[in-house]
Amino acid sequence: MTNKESNILLIKKLQDKDVRFIVDKFRIFYCEGGYKFGPHKHEHIEINYVKRGSCRMRFADVEEIFNETDCMVLLPGVEHYFYIPENKNCILVQLEFQINEYNFLNQYSNLKDNFLFFHEILTHSNDYFKISGDTKISLVIERIIDELKNEQDGFEELTKLYFSELFILLSRNIKSKKNVSRIKHSNRFIHNAIEIINNRFADKITIEEIAKKCNVSSRYLRKVFHKEMGLNLSEYIKSLRLQKAKELMDNLNLNLTNISQQSGFSNQQYFCKVFKDSVGVSPKEYRLNLFRLSK
Repeated sequence: MTNKESNILLIKKLQDKDVRFIVDKFRIFYCEGGYKFGPHKHEHIEINYVKRGSCRMRFADVEEIFNETDCMVLLPGVEHYFYIPENKNCILVQLEFQINEYNFLNQYSNLKDNFLFFHEILTHSNDYFKISGDTKISLVIERIIDELKNEQDGFEELTKLYFSELFILLSRNIKSKKNVSRIKHSNRFIHNAIEIINNRFADKITIEEIAKKCNVSSRYLRKVFHKEMGLNLSEYIKSLRLQKAKELMDNLNLNLTNISQQSGFSNQQYFCKVFKDSVGVSPKEYRLNLFRLSK
């Protein structure tokens, strides 16, 4: 069975009447500075989306700061402590749910490749995930909340479809981060290339220039980079530029031409094409959604 066929079967199984998404809690709530909760843990999956403001969460000896449009995904059984600093406030979209049984997932051998979110749940590889700047994930969480809150005709079936979409988007995001994190285990040429790119991705630097600074041929660097990272050099550079563009979107003093230039794209037309191909919406639509969610 091919990966594509296996993916289709898994999506169909998620819509099966025997597979139920049990929602323990869903709400949008305002937290004032000084609010604290925990430490505690639970057996469901918890997803929090920061609609406005910022908050902090502590896991054992690690503390994470979550800012506006960030999303936190907590896997079952992880102890955590949530609080808002005294001088801050926060509006959170919170969703806590369970799947009635996970046994059916064991028949899918490609979870690690295509449904990494489920693989992480089954293997307990991580306690939580921090997701920043992913509007697609933010919007699908909002849609799930809206369906559960209003309970219009067919809301259960539609919610299942939205959950399937959420699992795919989370898997993509987690996989992307794992690919990048592999630089810790790669050879010195990749370390050097990553350092150069991270410092100069907004400039008009070429792969040939990067290879020269690493004292290797561009052909060799392309080959080794793809082998170690799971994506090619141009894709990695493009991902950094897109992330920078997303960070600049909430600055109303910058127009799309300014954003494309500061992100390293050659011109606004090319930037808009790459952005829509990658994100699924145009930069203008992304910006409108960003400000709609922040209201």
